[in-house]
Amino acid sequence: MKKTKYPFFTNDLALFEESGKYGFINKKGRIKIPAIYDKALPFVNELAYVEIDGKVGYINKKGEEIIPIKYKQLWFESDGIIRFAE
Repeated sequence: MKKTKYPFFTNDLALFEESGKYGFINKKGRIKIPAIYDKALPFVNELAYVEIDGKVGYINKKGEEIIPIKYKQLWFESDGIIRFAE
């Protein structure tokens, strides 16, 4: 089983690290999203923040880009709006 970065699962997935990259595994230790991200955070509300080559975005549990990984910065406002900087 892969070693998880955080000792918990959100949306049934946990972060794992492999060769300095991050991906997500399920509770059986199977890779669900390959370790291709330079940085990743646990899922919140069905989305995970990810970063590749200094660009950020959000993916879903299938690894699909919901917010393309092309922004310099992304953040959630308290009203649920996502702000970005290119």
